[in-house]
Amino acid sequence: MPYAKTILEKTPHQIQTLPGITVQNGKKIIVNRKVLAVYRNVHFSDKGDCVVYVRLDEQIIYEDSWKEKALIRQELCQELRLESIYRKTTKK
Repeated sequence: MPYAKTILEKTPHQIQTLPGITVQNGKKIIVNRKVLAVYRNVHFSDKGDCVVYVRLDEQIIYEDSWKEKALIRQELCQELRLESIYRKTTKK
C-alpha cells in the first residue's frame, strides 16, 4: 500500500493488544505481543472512505528489577515491526 507511511504517522482511532508471551532471560524481561491499530475514515482515490487495519509485532524489553527502581528510570526497549496492513471500504 503506497500510503502506509502516511497512515502510520497518524494516531490510530483504536488500538487492540492481544495477550502475549512474557519470558525472563537473565535479568531482562521480554514481552512479545500482537497489536492491531485501526484507522477510520481514511480516504483513497480508488476506494473512497475506508477503515485501515495495521497489524504489528511488538517486543518490549526491560530489567527484572523494575519494582525496586522506578520503571521510568530504567532502560526500556520497545520495537514494533509491521506484520500486515489492509483496508476495507466503509459501508454507507
